[in-house]
Amino acid sequence: MLKVYIAAPFQLKSEAVVLLALLQGAGYEVTSTWLRVTDMPDTDQAARLDLADIDRSDVLVAMNPHGWESKGTGGRHGEFLYAHAKGKELILLGVRSNVFHHLSNVRLAGCRAEVLVLLVRLWAERRAAVGA
Repeated sequence: MLKVYIAAPFQLKSEAVVLLALLQGAGYEVTSTWLRVTDMPDTDQAARLDLADIDRSDVLVAMNPHGWESKGTGGRHGEFLYAHAKGKELILLGVRSNVFHHLSNVRLAGCRAEVLVLLVRLWAERRAAVGA
């Protein structure tokens, strides 16, 4: 099964936790440590933990809902580009708000249910590629 990292504005952590529960309920492993701790200050250690969590994932789901295109600190956009550079699959949950969201390998989801559909497709594609 695929491993998923959820990137989201910290202010939307509660919505990201809902997505985490949905994905775990469907059998996916969510590698986002930041969703399981009560406080994670902006430190070198926290940034390195996020990057390690992305490294352990197969897919990054970036939450970028309508109205948040220019809000937040931008950490999710940095995580998005890091995941792209590492060759991870990318799902954008919400709306495109910068040029990198238009990369040809970015899959767009309008809601959490569409994220699940895309993950099922990715898993099927991966299995077909290895002949399973």
